[in-house]
Amino acid sequence: MVKKRILITGINGLVAAQIANSLNSTGNYNLIGTEANPFGRLVYSPTVVGKVHIGPAAGDIKYINFLNSVIKKENIDFIVVTNEVEVLYLSENIDKLEGKTCILDFPFVNICKSKWNTYLAIKDKYYAPKTYFPNTTEDIKRVFDRSGSPIWLRADCGQAAATAFKVKTVGEARNWLELKGGWGKYTASEFLPGRNLACVILYSPGGNYITTCIYERLMYLNPLSAQTNVTGVASVFRTVHDEDAVRISRDAVDTLSKVVGYKPKGLITVDLKGDKEENLKLTEVNPRPSNTFIFTKAGLNLADLFVKVALDFPVSVAKYKPHLYHLRTVDYLPSFVEHNNLL
Repeated sequence: MVKKRILITGINGLVAAQIANSLNSTGNYNLIGTEANPFGRLVYSPTVVGKVHIGPAAGDIKYINFLNSVIKKENIDFIVVTNEVEVLYLSENIDKLEGKTCILDFPFVNICKSKWNTYLAIKDKYYAPKTYFPNTTEDIKRVFDRSGSPIWLRADCGQAAATAFKVKTVGEARNWLELKGGWGKYTASEFLPGRNLACVILYSPGGNYITTCIYERLMYLNPLSAQTNVTGVASVFRTVHDEDAVRISRDAVDTLSKVVGYKPKGLITVDLKGDKEENLKLTEVNPRPSNTFIFTKAGLNLADLFVKVALDFPVSVAKYKPHLYHLRTVDYLPSFVEHNNLL
């Protein structure tokens, strides 16, 4: 079998590195990366991809031409897009891309980037948390009256963990929103203290459901840097099986699909959190993959399955083991430990 040549964008990111590690484990691919950070070549190139092309970031007027030049020069068979910024930009300019990829259509990506618009689409579902879009102090007061204390403030667009703030009073909420210039740009919702699950769902290019893989975030890198002690990167997470989470995630994606009029395709990550009674609530839908290497270690190479499905190769879906823990920190290689060997 001739090795397929795969281009992975944003190779300096954790998601990209995990996909590369998963694909490398098969021995079936030659991997090339692109990166806007000039240090990306030094960080990941020696370990996960054969070559890194440094170029402009998504949104730059030269980005598409740069990407197309790499596709042509490297004879790329398939492009894996790994971060939201590039997914959003490429979905809006997909007709200019001279290579094969599998990402959501722009209207689908566009609704996912807004937590408020996502909420409006699923607000009548049992898994929708109480959510509001405050513009004034009076709005905040109403949120506390309806949801109790504390409440959860998050930027409507962007990485939620970086902007999330748990507030206990109207004054705290007002001060945070004024500090961040967040009036009319933040959502306010009931605080969800329970489990934190990520459901990574794979669909075919034609919108057919393939499988769902779930991991639970348990601890986070540099938690003291965030007021909620929750950052955007988990330091300890584990594989789990949860049929309720699968049902909610699939229903949420199907609901968004009906709203925008486009079928889901590729890898989508649905984030869920438990409320005080551990009822799972949807917090956001990300139009991109998330951690995948843990599933490779657990018996299901999700990244490899994604590429094969996208290229219309015959596939079979393996089962992954639950309770495999992924432990990682800065400057050390990650560890994978089964539950019985934790202590």
